[in-house]
Amino acid sequence: MFENKSTKENTISILLVEDEKVDAMAISRFIQNEKLNYKLDISDSLKSAKKSIKLNRYDIIISDYRLADGTALDVIKLAVDIPVIITTASGSEEIAVGALRAGASDYLIKDLTGNYLKMLPVTVERILKQKELQTYELMLSQVLKDMADSVIILNKDKKVMFVNNAFLKKYGYLESEIIDIEASIIWSDKTIPEKIFNQKLNYSYKGEHQHITKDGTIFSALVTSTSIYDKSKKPFCYVTVCHDITEIKQSELKLEESAKELKRSNVDLEQYAYIVSHDLKEPLRMIYSYLELIGKKTENKFDKKLTDYLNFAIEGAKRMDELINGMLSYSRVGFYPKRLSSVDLNEIINLVKTDLSSRIKESEIQIEHIKLPQISGDSIQIRQLFQNLISNAIKFRKNKNGRIQITYKENKNEKIFCVEDNGIGFEPKFHEKIFTMFQRLHAKDKYEGTGIGLAICKKIVENHGGKIWAESEPGNFTRFFFTLQKKEIKK
Repeated sequence: MFENKSTKENTISILLVEDEKVDAMAISRFIQNEKLNYKLDISDSLKSAKKSIKLNRYDIIISDYRLADGTALDVIKLAVDIPVIITTASGSEEIAVGALRAGASDYLIKDLTGNYLKMLPVTVERILKQKELQTYELMLSQVLKDMADSVIILNKDKKVMFVNNAFLKKYGYLESEIIDIEASIIWSDKTIPEKIFNQKLNYSYKGEHQHITKDGTIFSALVTSTSIYDKSKKPFCYVTVCHDITEIKQSELKLEESAKELKRSNVDLEQYAYIVSHDLKEPLRMIYSYLELIGKKTENKFDKKLTDYLNFAIEGAKRMDELINGMLSYSRVGFYPKRLSSVDLNEIINLVKTDLSSRIKESEIQIEHIKLPQISGDSIQIRQLFQNLISNAIKFRKNKNGRIQITYKENKNEKIFCVEDNGIGFEPKFHEKIFTMFQRLHAKDKYEGTGIGLAICKKIVENHGGKIWAESEPGNFTRFFFTLQKKEIKK
């Protein structure tokens, strides 16, 4: 046995089956002289080779054709999946063809000068590379066979050359029925294959199509296809994966229907809230008027207890009127369709400051803003949004040095606005609660209002495709942020 001194990790293990000692020594000496990274075992008979193959794992076997107790064809049978190179002193074509048909990987003809040995390293390297490629091909074939999605490989003429098990199960064909058949057989629209299987270099395709099984069942499939090219950059096959998306499409349809139903339901609720709120105002106005009339008619006639009861009733009616007005304002945001136009926010702020001029003057609060952009939106709703936020800041100011700052920034998709005040603030745990209808953080006798203003702000922002949130620190500040979609304003 001869073992090269090179690293064992890349060492090629070879079994030489040769009963002529001179030839065996010639090969061994050649390997040593050429410093080939081979580990060589030598068997001088078929019997000895059988034992070596059983005990060891070889990368390749080199066998003389004629042995004392058999031939190289017997060695091939023992080798199973080990490549075998046959050497022979005879140049008989019949022997060579017979050996190759029996499974030999190659053969070398011995010559007296030993020139055939020079072919040995090249032959070994080529055969091992072929074996490695075959192993990869086998692995790839097995992976494709076992894939959960249907795989179909077409040749350059768009005919089927491979299908996996999932394809056969899904489409209902036997392998013999589908191989070498036009690819259009599985498409509901028979013109599709010619359109998607393209001869352009580096071409790949992905799209949804209607496929048809052997029994005529039609289903939705997501088709992904890639062209494979030869050395001349011409496509020689198309690898296509078909994923059944029937359940996904059904789920999307159900989701779409649910969204439509939810939208219809929301519209109905908004209309109901508007109508109910509107219709409640008249009987409430009548109750309030009669309570005031009773108060005037009975002035100084009731004792203190009855007078207090009457005042409670009047205050309750006023409170209910405020709530109904708030509900009407809230429902109007969704009841009427948006009238989109180019809105100059600088003008909007000036209009709001005019509307709130008496409160601003009374509170001595300072309102500052940078130059704001134009947006695409409903000017009435946007005006109400800023008015509610500024009113909120005025209401919850501290006693003096009140300040409101309005700024904005933008990113790729949206504009982000901030309305900040230095008022009383609120606890972080109320960040979500403040945008809910009728939710108040303070007693109504301390701060007026219905608890609807910020809910209206939220609805307006969402109606414009944005979102709103707040940050606050009790006693220091409150910041309201909201986003509006970034759209080009056509002038």
